[in-house]
Amino acid sequence: MFFKEIRFFYILILQIVPVLSVFGQNNQAFPVFHYTYSIDIVHPVSLKKDQVKGQAFHIETPHLFLCRTPVYHAKGAPFEEEDAGSREVVITDSVSYFQTFIWEKNAAKGHVFRKGLPPAVVDVSTELKQALPFFEGLLEQPDLVLSSFEKAGEGQLLTERYVFKEKKELSDPDSILLYFDRNLNDMKPSISERLDKEKGMKLFKVKIIHNAYHQSGVEIPVRVFEFAWQRSIAVKKEAVEGVLEEYNRFVQK
Repeated sequence: MFFKEIRFFYILILQIVPVLSVFGQNNQAFPVFHYTYSIDIVHPVSLKKDQVKGQAFHIETPHLFLCRTPVYHAKGAPFEEEDAGSREVVITDSVSYFQTFIWEKNAAKGHVFRKGLPPAVVDVSTELKQALPFFEGLLEQPDLVLSSFEKAGEGQLLTERYVFKEKKELSDPDSILLYFDRNLNDMKPSISERLDKEKGMKLFKVKIIHNAYHQSGVEIPVRVFEFAWQRSIAVKKEAVEGVLEEYNRFVQK
């Protein structure tokens, strides 16, 4: 079940890089939060272990967000094809094109600019969930139980380990580690708004561990998925004035 979700990363791997607001003074600096992910995968044909890595930047401004998303090129047959099981899909670092999302702060709708297509209105929340790699539903599984926890930094940091009461499939995770930091409560991006509220601390990192197992005479190696946010260096708006001018030309038509 869970392993099947990795198919998405063989075909289309996305990163989000939100940047600066068109509003504010030129010398104004905006807070930046850096997102990184690494996902161990096993190719279904050769059983070769590979790793998908990426990063994103979220910059909050008074009025506007901008997200630039590179779409990576993958060689091979898509999994939807009938012969997909006999062909290998190779992950590459070659960017096919960029798509750019721009929306006003707190707005449900925004605009997306894609290569070769006219600008379109999209639901921001839905689009960003699809573009930002994370298995959100995994944290909502009802049969996850707390195995252990550890506090540090005078109560500012919390680490929790969860396990399944009973694994339904061999490919399900063996343990899930959640990392919370009260010092990041000002961070707008959220891995889980529910857990942020329940703990009164920001969930800033998730590590998903799959132990090695045998299936149909084949050994599947240990796999680790890691997703994390961290505070980064503030930036100014001059870096993206070009793309913001394009946005202004469109909305002013």
